[in-house]
Parts: sequence; C-alpha cells; structure tokens
Amino acid sequence: MIIIIEGPDGAGKSTMIEEIRQVHLEAGHSPESVQIWRRGPFPEGSNPWTEYVLPLTSLSPSKDWLVLIDRWHVGELVYGPLLRGVSRLSHEQRRWIDGYLKSLGALMIHLTASQEELIRRLAERGDDLIKAEHIPELLAGYADLLTENPRCLVMTRLYDTTGQKVRPTAKAIYTTSKLDAAIALVHQTHPSYSDQPYWEQHAWPS
Repeated sequence: MIIIIEGPDGAGKSTMIEEIRQVHLEAGHSPESVQIWRRGPFPEGSNPWTEYVLPLTSLSPSKDWLVLIDRWHVGELVYGPLLRGVSRLSHEQRRWIDGYLKSLGALMIHLTASQEELIRRLAERGDDLIKAEHIPELLAGYADLLTENPRCLVMTRLYDTTGQKVRPTAKAIYTTSKLDAAIALVHQTHPSYSDQPYWEQHAWPS
C-alpha cells in the first residue's frame, strides 16, 4: 500500500503515520516492510519532476508492503503561495502526478482539525514558521484541493482529528486503505504491466 497523509501543520500527520506503522507491525508484518517518506519545503533550485516524480519510480504495490508518505505534492500548492507567494508546482503538473499515483494504487488521507484545535496544537509545540493567522488559509486550501472539488484523481478520505484518539483512527485508516488499495488496483493498470512507463504514455506538462 502507498498512503499519502496530507493536511495542515498541527493536523497530526506525523503522529498518525507512526500509529499506522504500529498497526501494520501488529498485523504481523516485519519492520522492513514499512517505509516512511517525509517531504519538507521545496528546495531552492529544484523542480517538481525531481521532487515528486523520480522518487515514485521506485515504488510498486504489494499487499505486505507499506509506504507512508508525510505530505507530497499537494502541500506545495497550499504552502508555496502562503510562504513565498507562488507555487513551484502547476495545477497541470499536480494532475499528472495524481494520475501516476492513481496508477500505482496510491491513496490519499486528508487529515484536518478545527481552527481552534490547530491553533492550540501549534502554540503547544512552539511552531516558528506557521502562525495562527495562517490557519484559515491552510484549511481552505486543503479543503479546496482535496475535498470540496473533485480535483484529486487519487482516492481520498477525510479524517478530522479534533477530539479523536489516534489509535482507533489509525486502525480505521489502515483497514479502509487495504480495501481501497485493492479496489484501486483492480480498476487501474499498474505501470509494471505495460511495456511503456507512465511518463512515456503521458507527456509531462512543462
């Protein structure tokens, strides 16, 4: 399974990823069957292909193998305009990456929380980058890109972590994702089944 956890700072992504990992291990899988990827701020001088496409070329789905990704390409469309006034990823490139992830059977989990709860969590952990005044824009950005409009090609589920215990939610995400991943792969032709890789079948938007 390939599970991407998206959402604003304070939504509980890192905590949820660790809990999902534990649920996977408790299901009888080895620690070697789990990979955790974390995508930080878009580095100066880099490009979307290097950041969001090349790493994916090493992935192929397996029922016993779990890749948990702590924020991927959608975050750039939310945080880029907020922090530097512009996104280094275009919406056309986002759709291309969505299509590639969909072909891999990847799933998107959109974590959110109430504005008040996010502000409380950020204050508690002492975040120096994201301020309370940023929260409404972050919430609106993720809602627009992942839930309110059908812009995301990847199967996406929304979880509100406000007042929720982490372990039951992690179990729900893990169980549901196993079923979703199986359904996604039935309806998609995985790139390994084709003589041509995805990027040869679909032109990368420059």
